[in-house]
Amino acid sequence: MWGFATTHWGLAQRFVARSPRVSLKPELLLVDLGDVLTTGGVTAYLAPSLHLVSKQASPELAALCAKPRSAAASRRAPA
Repeated sequence: MWGFATTHWGLAQRFVARSPRVSLKPELLLVDLGDVLTTGGVTAYLAPSLHLVSKQASPELAALCAKPRSAAASRRAPA
C-alpha cells in the first residue's frame, strides 16, 4: 500500500482501477500526506486552498476566507 487519497465519488472506480496500491477514502473531503494533497468534489479547488491557508497562515484566516463561500475550513484526514 502506498498510502491513501480521496477523489470525487464519480471517479472512485476509475481511481481504484488505475491506482490499486493507494487506499481510496472517498468519504474524506481532503487528504494531506505532507507533500501530496488530494481532494474531490465540485469545489475541489476550495478545500486544498483553505487547508493551505490554515497551515501557512492560521486556522482563523482560513475560517474567515471560508465564511463567504459557505465552505468548511477544515475536515481532516485521520492521522
